[in-house]
Amino acid sequence: MPQKLSAQRTGKRQKKREDRKTAHSGMAQKKENSQERRRQKEQKTIVANGAIEISLPPVSSVGEFARKLSLPVTAIISELLKNGVVAAINESIDFDTMAIIAGDLGFIVKLDESEESLLIAAEKDERSMLEKLLSEDKKSDSQPRPPIISVMGHVDHGKTSLLDALRETNVAAGEAGGITQHIGAYQVDWKGRKITFLDTPGHAAFTVMRARGAKATDIAILVVAANDGVKPQTIEAIHHARDAKIPIVVAINKVDLPEADINKVKSELSEHDLIPEEWGGKTVMAEVSAKQKKGVENLLDLVLLTSDMEDLRANPDRLAVGTVIEADLDSKLGPVATVLINTGTLRRGDPVVVGAACGRVRLMIAPNGKQIKEASPSTPVRISGLDLVPAAGEILTVKTSEKEAKFLATKVRQHREARSMEQKKIGLAKLSAKIAKGDVAVLKIIVKADVDGSLQAIKQCLSDIKSEKAAVQIIHSGIGQVNESDVMMAAAAEAVVITFHLGVNNDVKKLALREGVEIKQYDVIYHLTEDIEKTLSGMLQNEVIEEILGELKVKAIFMTSAKAMIVGGDVKSGKFTKDTVVRVYRDGEIIGEGKTDSVQEGKVPCDSVEEGHECGLHFIGKVRIQEKDRLLSIRVTVRKQEL
Repeated sequence: MPQKLSAQRTGKRQKKREDRKTAHSGMAQKKENSQERRRQKEQKTIVANGAIEISLPPVSSVGEFARKLSLPVTAIISELLKNGVVAAINESIDFDTMAIIAGDLGFIVKLDESEESLLIAAEKDERSMLEKLLSEDKKSDSQPRPPIISVMGHVDHGKTSLLDALRETNVAAGEAGGITQHIGAYQVDWKGRKITFLDTPGHAAFTVMRARGAKATDIAILVVAANDGVKPQTIEAIHHARDAKIPIVVAINKVDLPEADINKVKSELSEHDLIPEEWGGKTVMAEVSAKQKKGVENLLDLVLLTSDMEDLRANPDRLAVGTVIEADLDSKLGPVATVLINTGTLRRGDPVVVGAACGRVRLMIAPNGKQIKEASPSTPVRISGLDLVPAAGEILTVKTSEKEAKFLATKVRQHREARSMEQKKIGLAKLSAKIAKGDVAVLKIIVKADVDGSLQAIKQCLSDIKSEKAAVQIIHSGIGQVNESDVMMAAAAEAVVITFHLGVNNDVKKLALREGVEIKQYDVIYHLTEDIEKTLSGMLQNEVIEEILGELKVKAIFMTSAKAMIVGGDVKSGKFTKDTVVRVYRDGEIIGEGKTDSVQEGKVPCDSVEEGHECGLHFIGKVRIQEKDRLLSIRVTVRKQEL
């Protein structure tokens, strides 16, 4: 009996729990339905003519679009099919497509204004966005910050050697490998002050970051070899620095070499408005030997002096704003990014948004390789905890919550997807039209790089190779080793695989050989773009130019064999020349052509016979010439086309 009562009590308690759970679930569902109705009500407005006005995002899934219109998904899919668009419930469609479908269904559509303003700030004008964020620093709250330096110059002028010499000058702490591989960022302690150095792979990455609005550098050190002088890449570096509106400190390197001519270098630099101070100009110049580590200390003094004149300041007490210098996918940590802190202080655990990526900072590694809890202005730091690999030059901002960061990243991601879809439509349509006409030679490429900064720089450089006659089409790009899937994609698309700072394992090499896929490996962006330009030039069809030299009317046939004839006639115009193409006309129509290897006037062999004279010629070809035929003497020139 007690057991029976106990079982009854247990059953009643369980029933009460289930009833409470059901009631709670029902309330939650009502609340959710109420919020959804309120959200949809906010999005819809009844306009004067009775039509419903609805705000839509730049891109949305078919299912979400149907929910916004309060219509069945099947109805939306049916309308899409009528307009020639095949899309499943989870596939994305852009704003223009949604506007057409919604318009057909009686809705008036506009782009969500709140999203539009956000996306314009985050995507259309990142430069203005960063400047706005930095302008929020009040002068009263700001403090002096370390200068950020980029070292630029010609590929063979000792840029890497100088960076190594500068790194070794750091007497306060060792730099075990820096924090990235070849896009490095590290700090030097000099006379009690810090100096941050960036190492970009050529000027392309620098340009990419500037194009994205990244305020990545305060001062540029321009390296010029004393034995070589100003080169095209030196001039290119000067233009990049001026475009970025940053001061230039010149390092005249290799002054220890016997053939060094410092005055010649200064004279050449003066031609580009970099006039040394001792010549009455404003450009500070240091004579250094990176190999012997001479003059490096003077260079650092000049950097600090230039920095003081710039009055570089930031507010360390605000939420951090930073610029992504590099990013890649780590096998253990997942997406990681090297971030340069522009202002504020980044702390471990901060919720952040970086373009379309977001997350919470889990790990922070300082330039010396040690884990830290916070990073102040001008400090380069490697962070983990993001959900995606961001692009070099993107802006990192700290938000008040992870929810806010995720919301902003999602909106940016949607906008990028919509923009990408639109660009593909326009770009592929134009390219396809030109290819169909045979106007454009297309080189299909798969790009693989070790880190995102290099990948973005390479893609930018390839997009800059512009020509009406040839085009580069990147069909796939990514970070990490070339795999079998890349090779098979290249084989199917007849594409070339190019890699940057990556090895290729033997299995992939064997597969590429078997499939006839070419894999080209590079360590210098300049060499990569040079090769691509040469390849494109080689794909162009040579231009054949025909020049009509003269016309002859056949009067007699003197000899005929299987492959040759001797004929005679009068030169009616121009001159008839040996070693030219001979085109045969009969009754106004072309019946064939051959060539002549000799001509003669009377019985005398000569190079050509002028108009008004009789000419005999040895014709080589299968065409059977007859009396009264017209022969044209044509010089054919093949001209190699360039981009």
